[in-house]
Amino acid sequence: MAGCLVYGATAGARGSASAGEEKPTVMIVVGAAGEAQYGEAFVKWADQWKSAAKQAKARIIEIGRDEPSEVEDREQLRLSLETEPRSGNNEFWLVLIGHGTFDGEVAKFNLRGPDVSAAELAEWLEPVSRPTAVVNVSSSSAPFLNRLSRDGRVIVTATRSGY
Repeated sequence: MAGCLVYGATAGARGSASAGEEKPTVMIVVGAAGEAQYGEAFVKWADQWKSAAKQAKARIIEIGRDEPSEVEDREQLRLSLETEPRSGNNEFWLVLIGHGTFDGEVAKFNLRGPDVSAAELAEWLEPVSRPTAVVNVSSSSAPFLNRLSRDGRVIVTATRSGY
């Protein structure tokens, strides 16, 4: 997938683990920075997640760290989630680093290009039944908690409310 960085993957279908391999996957999504100081902080935090994932010998997928391509980050996220194994015992971690918004009804994670709403992300994650953790360290992230919650899934948000 253009613009999507995959580490620790075997040759073949965009980073899928080889048959019988039960590696966890850590997908790190860096959102739109807005200002340079935020971008620097987001990259630093993404590097820390990447380092921890490497120590855990996880497959690492990064979105939003490379130069923008013709495939927008939102579409890269959707396609990456679509191609990720839906079941199994290997853990799946989705880490959202950036800014968020909430207008009183719709919570969004800000990406370069179109943003992704909590409802859209919930729909994209619906078929995933493997152990999953979603860590949303953006502002206005609390509404993601109820939208994404379900059995077998841990949701961590950076805020107590959307405001």
